Amino acid sequence: MTFGGKIGPSRHLVFCRISGVTFGDAQYPTHSDPRPTLIENLAIRIRPNPIEDQLARVGFTLAAGSVVRMEVVDVLGRVAVTRYEVLGPGRHDVPLDVGRLSTGVYTLRLSAGASSGVAPLVVH
Repeated sequence: MTFGGKIGPSRHLVFCRISGVTFGDAQYPTHSDPRPTLIENLAIRIRPNPIEDQLARVGFTLAAGSVVRMEVVDVLGRVAVTRYEVLGPGRHDVPLDVGRLSTGVYTLRLSAGASSGVAPLVVH
């Protein structure tokens, strides 16, 4: 565990980092494992794209089993759809319901363990 930090002569900034714990997307390796966390890119296929129906198919391949998080983000950075799946290693073709989305351009963000990827998504 690490504590520290200081701002100015009389104000203190305190922070705490606990090794070996993951908070959101940030991973802190244990002291016994000094290797940096490697991020791998996922190749994402969206079919059809542009989407004229309520359902899209998101294709990707995982090297290892993981919890997969899919987020559809609008042009203002707001998350419009979030979906979680627990998937094993191999090729996947996951349905994604975009029926609630307005016509427009979105970004699909996909993360699985130390892998992540983004792809444009157009809804007609």
